[in-house]
Amino acid sequence: MLPLMNGSKHSNISYTPIDTAESDSLLFDSESPDRKAIPLANPGLTRNSGLYFFLVSCTIALVISAFNSAFLSVTNSYQIFATSKPSRAPSVYMGLENLPPNKSVCRSRMTFPKQFATFRGDNLNGMTPVHAPGDKVSLSFGGEISAHVDYYVPDYGLNNCTVTIKSIADPYPVRNANSTVEIWRLSDSGSLSDKVLLGTLTLSQGTSMESTTKPFYCPSRSHMFFQWRCPQKDCSINLPLEGVTTMTASAESLTKTGIRLNQYELLSCARS
Repeated sequence: MLPLMNGSKHSNISYTPIDTAESDSLLFDSESPDRKAIPLANPGLTRNSGLYFFLVSCTIALVISAFNSAFLSVTNSYQIFATSKPSRAPSVYMGLENLPPNKSVCRSRMTFPKQFATFRGDNLNGMTPVHAPGDKVSLSFGGEISAHVDYYVPDYGLNNCTVTIKSIADPYPVRNANSTVEIWRLSDSGSLSDKVLLGTLTLSQGTSMESTTKPFYCPSRSHMFFQWRCPQKDCSINLPLEGVTTMTASAESLTKTGIRLNQYELLSCARS
């Protein structure tokens, strides 16, 4: 007990010691703005934060790398597409095609049809192929029946063409003495749309003669399709194919009746 003075009177006041924590709580109220709580460090966060940031860094690096690879791939593909030229076989002429043509010499080649078919009217879906081993068959057409013919243009560097019908003096299986044959050039797919009339030629029975269309452009290494049509109602043509097709052509083909494709170097040669 400690005696305390209060004016002239004396009173005994009990005193009990308190610990430090209680003293702090009395001195600094929890709601006091002057006191700031100091949070304790989270041991789990401290332990895993390094691994967390490592994984985030790796993910970001992978995303950036994938984006960069995709960007480079697209850019490279676009450059190749923009600068590439249509693929084609190299020229077999080794620069000879660049030499000026000799107008005094008319280079030419002939070729015969590769495939044949017949159809009625405009019904190409109902075409009937005409083929046999050795081409020992005949192509019959006339009236409502037309012939559908496929020529392959060899790469001779001769891109000006005509179509010629040759008749020989021997008896030829044509009902009329002179039968006219319309030569129509078809589209690249062989359809009848946008077809062009190249000329009307004559097949003559019992005489030797040739009849030729006007010149037209025939690109090398291409297939060209034609319609052979004899418009007369009573027209009937029976054309033997032996020796006048791609498979059976020979030096004797010019002595047979047939319809051939002529290739020329110059238009002046084709018109002569």
